[in-house]
Amino acid sequence: MKTRVKIALIVIPLMIAGIVFVNLRFGMFFRDHVLRHEQEQLHSATASIASYLSERNAKYTGSVNDWGHWDDTNHFAQTLDPAYIDLNMTESSFQTLDLSFVLIENSAGIILYHQHYDIAGRAFQPAPADFSEEISRLTDFAHVAEDTSGIIKIGEHYYFCASTVITDSLEQQAAAGTLIFGRIVDDSILSEIEKIAGGSIREIRNAKPQEIPEQSSEVSILTQAYSAGEDPLIRIELGVPNIYDISGSLILSMEMPRTLYVSGMKEITDFSVFTTVSIILVSIALFLLLGKYLTVPFERLLADVKTIDVTGRISARIPEGGTDEFSYLRKSINALLSRIETVQSELVESREKLEATLISVGDGVITVDINGLVQFLNPVAQKLSGWKLAEAAGRPLESVFRIINEYTRQPVDSPVQAVYASGEIIELANHTLLVAKDGSEIPIEDTAAPIRDVEGSIIGCVLVFRDYSEKKEKQRRIEYLSYHDHLTGLYNRRYFEDELKRSDQESNLPLTFVYIDVNGLKMLNDAYGHDQGDHLIQIVAESLTAGCRPEDVITRIGGDEFVALMPRTTLKQAEDRFELIEERLSHACIEDVPITISYGLATKENIGQSAREVLKQAEDAMYDDKIAGKITV
Repeated sequence: MKTRVKIALIVIPLMIAGIVFVNLRFGMFFRDHVLRHEQEQLHSATASIASYLSERNAKYTGSVNDWGHWDDTNHFAQTLDPAYIDLNMTESSFQTLDLSFVLIENSAGIILYHQHYDIAGRAFQPAPADFSEEISRLTDFAHVAEDTSGIIKIGEHYYFCASTVITDSLEQQAAAGTLIFGRIVDDSILSEIEKIAGGSIREIRNAKPQEIPEQSSEVSILTQAYSAGEDPLIRIELGVPNIYDISGSLILSMEMPRTLYVSGMKEITDFSVFTTVSIILVSIALFLLLGKYLTVPFERLLADVKTIDVTGRISARIPEGGTDEFSYLRKSINALLSRIETVQSELVESREKLEATLISVGDGVITVDINGLVQFLNPVAQKLSGWKLAEAAGRPLESVFRIINEYTRQPVDSPVQAVYASGEIIELANHTLLVAKDGSEIPIEDTAAPIRDVEGSIIGCVLVFRDYSEKKEKQRRIEYLSYHDHLTGLYNRRYFEDELKRSDQESNLPLTFVYIDVNGLKMLNDAYGHDQGDHLIQIVAESLTAGCRPEDVITRIGGDEFVALMPRTTLKQAEDRFELIEERLSHACIEDVPITISYGLATKENIGQSAREVLKQAEDAMYDDKIAGKITV
């Protein structure tokens, strides 16, 4: 078969395969890329909606807490002083707080004050009839906990609601009642959500049982469906959990245009047409160029080589000339014929040079034959192993090159057998020790490679190794610095992140997290300097270390923040230990400033819990501890 035909039989299938592969592979890749970005866009919109709802809830929660823990409000709930209403429940108050209603009830559940405000009309109005009929739903919501917040349905409308118990500003008196703020979910709020999501709201409804997974606390996509046509849409249902479970969680149904998908599919189609045409044109050009620059020169070279083969005259030479690769090949063949006559002498010379190199190399070198018997040790290998060449020659490698695992103390298999089995270069695993003739131990790095004859057959093995002691010590020091806090000597945040993954296993349950914050650090730094602030951090670190067990992991994750991981520890056990730590710190002070900490605890009791969520619970508990008034600076 002619060379040209062979080239055609190669080029054509490659062209077809290239077209199919590029269109399928890259088409699928781009499609998946578009769909992935569409999903990312969808989840981003969901996250934005969640953030908006959270900010709204936080806004009303903050407002109701400010008013509920106000001495004037507490006084009104006890005395019904009308001056409180006249001075505070004004139109400007409703406008500033962005409220649709305010409800105050006393500790006996009697409504003392109830006022509705039309935000759009900027005027007070009577309570809607459907609202008054279902007002018990609102009070039940408010009585679930001391502080509640969420979206609930009252009558035919949905409201952002937040409530808190009424008490004095110091929170020393018993609750005098309950304060409830509410804001109607009207068209303006729905428009804001639509603007954030880039879509339109179809429906808001209460979730049916089991529609939203139990324990869900985040806004999430429950369902999504796609519509075809000229303007394809994504229809999604978002679950908005209500942790207080009075009127149930909400389902928010939305439609979003698939703009990204439409543009992406068009780009894929254009790319497919372009690549198909390009591959065909390139294949044709390749076939023509190969015929001109490869086939003809190759056929001429083949004829000249056949002439030498027929005559058997190695001294004969192929005609040279030209400047292309085939000309270089002709020269190379002639040079090869010339070198064949001198190969033997060159091999001898090379052997002598090799031995000289092995002797002078800075690493230890040992060579063995196919049976694993020592043939050669260079001076470095003799020094590290303690064996002289005369003593070691002819011995099994295992008796001269004894290696063990640093931690298990068990012998390590000789890498020579692995080299013979695989024919590849083999490296020793980490933590390998060389046991010298006198019994001393040296950490080493080792590489074993096959020795082959001219036919490629393995005839032996060469081991190259070096003393790893200094490098190992440097690595140990680097590792220590990368995982420890320079001020306290405790583990740092980087180590904590790794340890969090390692400790998250069933054998460590119950796993208790303790989030600790040092109180008063900024005040101490400002008043007495950062040296005293550093001293404060060190005292707290020492107290934590002394008060915890050896198996507990104590880390400094920030300037004044610590986290303790306490495996196989119940919440009560951890509380007892940290009460002792607090007691220890209560006897210490710096510049007459007492040393105190705020801390929060949370325990992971089953493997299905998220360790990071439990950690967040501990952090929230710490902030609750700080806010509760133990230490406020």
